[in-house]
Amino acid sequence: MAIDFKEKISELRLKDKADITQVELGYIKIIEDYIDSKIESDLSTDRLEVWIEKSHVLFNYNPVAKKPFPNMTSARKSFLTEELLSRYEKANWKISWYEDDGRDGNMSGGDYLILKGVR
Repeated sequence: MAIDFKEKISELRLKDKADITQVELGYIKIIEDYIDSKIESDLSTDRLEVWIEKSHVLFNYNPVAKKPFPNMTSARKSFLTEELLSRYEKANWKISWYEDDGRDGNMSGGDYLILKGVR
């Protein structure tokens, strides 16, 4: 029997927006702890913002295990990223992004999440 495309894609989309699992909460905690440690080490009265590598925030790379996160759909990663960033917005952080365009003639730099405190 052939799988109906419309039914299958609908089922997959529901999975992408399903409640966050305990395993995924663990992934969020890993990144949240990593970001918090960067805040503790980098934030000062002279430097009121903290830069975090985009690959960590988008759940592409685990900075603790030093390897990629297990396979997830990009929609699921986006869902987890939204949850993570909402926690920082609620904690009085303004979120912005720096994305290197790679056009400076030198080696291009990385892409970053920038957290700046809201007073």
